[in-house]
Amino acid sequence: MRYASQPTFLALATAALLIVLAGCSEDGTGTPNAYDSGSQTIDLNDPYGGFLPTDEDPAFGDATLAERAGDEERVADGYAGLTVEQMEQVSSYEEDPRTEWYSFTAVWGNLSADRNSGTPEDPPQQQEEVVWDGSLELTRGGIKLLSIILFEREHGDRLLPRAVPERIEWASRTYGHYDGLRVLLAIPPDTARVEDPVELTLHAGDYERVFTLAELDSLHEEIEVGENATISLRAFQADPEVDVRGFLGGAWGKAVEDSVGHFRGRWIAARDGRLMGWLRGHYGVDEAGEQVFFGKYIDWSGRFRGLLRGHYELMSSGEPGSPGYREYGEFWGEWIGRQGQALGRLNGTWSRRGNGRGRFHGMWRGNVLTPMF
Repeated sequence: MRYASQPTFLALATAALLIVLAGCSEDGTGTPNAYDSGSQTIDLNDPYGGFLPTDEDPAFGDATLAERAGDEERVADGYAGLTVEQMEQVSSYEEDPRTEWYSFTAVWGNLSADRNSGTPEDPPQQQEEVVWDGSLELTRGGIKLLSIILFEREHGDRLLPRAVPERIEWASRTYGHYDGLRVLLAIPPDTARVEDPVELTLHAGDYERVFTLAELDSLHEEIEVGENATISLRAFQADPEVDVRGFLGGAWGKAVEDSVGHFRGRWIAARDGRLMGWLRGHYGVDEAGEQVFFGKYIDWSGRFRGLLRGHYELMSSGEPGSPGYREYGEFWGEWIGRQGQALGRLNGTWSRRGNGRGRFHGMWRGNVLTPMF
């Protein structure tokens, strides 16, 4: 059983979607034959990929996508376990306008796996156990935990009791899948004029790394630490009060018989780990030979929030058709509004094993005047 901390509306939305989907037809891959909004089509040669700036059913009428909102669980108290004196200390950090903030996300495990795709083929109990017990520690400041990703008690995943503001610890096991967390780092002004620079140390299983603040200003990396074992790191300097930034994550891939690929996932706010909505789209090669993707972003109630378009790269390793065959790459593009106005940018990485569906992880950033909704 996972930690239960999701808002009530997610459960209600999921129940409603099950009713909506009762009359929807699907093809053999489990992908809906068409989007629900009127005359939308899949057209890689259209400037918007065939998408229209219209509202949709919540989660695009996809019950599985709505259920996946529970994969990331917001933490009610990001400083749970601290003493009264320590809480006063971190409160002073948050109230000080000179405090610097950094958003940091770490995800570890098999990043190619998608639970609802049939890949990897073996059930979790037959996958090799990988131990990711670890910690995050700042040399100065406080760590505010925003959310945990796919922590499961039946696998022993849990947060460990917390003793100090600058450190959090966890126990994590993966079985062919992945876990992770999101935090905000609060770096108060150096009133003591200490010469040593502020650093963040990450331990996750056998992996260890020390980050400077300069590295955390714009961090976008994936590090392979073993077979089917990768650590994804995302970080940037942020202002939790006004910054318009966040994260993307979901399923990516296509079946052999599909003419185009599909992706679907969640749109997350960086400042509090809140689910802002869903995105869905398709990708492939257009008539000019370009590798392009198109998508649509809606809020959690289904209201239109933007169109997405850009490019992706495709790389591979292993022999096609073999169990170890893997496709992966990066994607990058723009987020535009109803009138074609530029709202922001997005980028990330994707990967999948064999011919099944995989995963994508990325970030979005709005322009200065882009509303957070």
